[in-house]
Amino acid sequence: MKTWDVIVVGAGPAGCAAAYDLAAAGAQVLLLDKAQFPRPKLCAGGVTIKALNRLRYSIAPVVQETSRSIGVGLGYSRRVAFSTNAPVCALVVRAEFDAFCFEKTLAKGAQFLQIGGIQAVKEGADDVLVTLSNGSTHHTRYLLAADGAHSPLRKLLGADKPHMAVGLEALVPRQLCKKDEIFRFDFGVIGQGYAWVFPKRDHFNVGLYTRDADRFPLEKSALREYTRFSLGTETLEDLRGFPIATGAGLRVPNAERCFLIGDAGGYAEQLLGEGIHNAIASGQNAASALLASKGAPASHAFFEAQGSLIRDARRCTLAANVFYGMLPVSHFLLQAPPLREALMQGFAGGRTLSQCVKALLKFQPGCPPCQTNTPLL
Repeated sequence: MKTWDVIVVGAGPAGCAAAYDLAAAGAQVLLLDKAQFPRPKLCAGGVTIKALNRLRYSIAPVVQETSRSIGVGLGYSRRVAFSTNAPVCALVVRAEFDAFCFEKTLAKGAQFLQIGGIQAVKEGADDVLVTLSNGSTHHTRYLLAADGAHSPLRKLLGADKPHMAVGLEALVPRQLCKKDEIFRFDFGVIGQGYAWVFPKRDHFNVGLYTRDADRFPLEKSALREYTRFSLGTETLEDLRGFPIATGAGLRVPNAERCFLIGDAGGYAEQLLGEGIHNAIASGQNAASALLASKGAPASHAFFEAQGSLIRDARRCTLAANVFYGMLPVSHFLLQAPPLREALMQGFAGGRTLSQCVKALLKFQPGCPPCQTNTPLL
């Protein structure tokens, strides 16, 4: 029976990022997913510059909008517009984005198999035996679980559950809106989180985010009220809630060949709930670690490769503790010109939170705007 170099379970951003790099390096990669692509995906659809810089290819064909401004509000009252000369975010429909990345990955040489599920995983000294729900088996040197926030494979492997932040989103057709809107965040509309408006070609994606859904449950009535405030309508289409797995760096107990990436590993950050960059980065880091290990046990190499990403996610948690704990003072401080300008340069330059903090300490007001070489268009 054939032994794959790597089996990747889940063909979202993390799984495709890992499979793409592995296949590009000549590895034999099998990509498994329950879905056929394109498939629906709950997500606001904001792809940051740091995420775009991580990708190995331009996603221009699926970018619906780009933004050089961010509206930053406090509750239903104050709002300021932060602007820069370079794009700070590309806005996509996730079903289109994921399908595009999936096709790029297959074109690079990864093989795909649609499955019903995974029944069992057995790690041996030299390989991993994966048994699918239909009874068929596959051997692989390494197994990467990239099967999302709920991750059946994470449960099967016995790893801990990540902390779950929560999002509630809906679509609002542009022709029904009485107001036009820019890309915006309104902090304090919901406790320990924010409300958002993300413009797309023919609709707006609106939603609520909280990192503490136990204390601040997200409700349809609250989203309808925010939509009336921001867009002048109460019409909500395709309303759905979704979990956002945070915590970063979850481990499979005693595993040397089975690893968690993307939402399965809790790699989304808590400050804004942004997960696409960290999903892509965790997949690419995993690929580099497995390639360097050349078939040998790889847990040390894997977590060493993920180290900076895990640290940055944890710093985002600390930043969230401070920022949400200090509202409305923290919103007021954001408006200070040096901080506002430094943050926008950081976003446009594709910096992580840690890099933004370091840059802020060296920042000189009035310095030239940070430019990005990301091929958005």
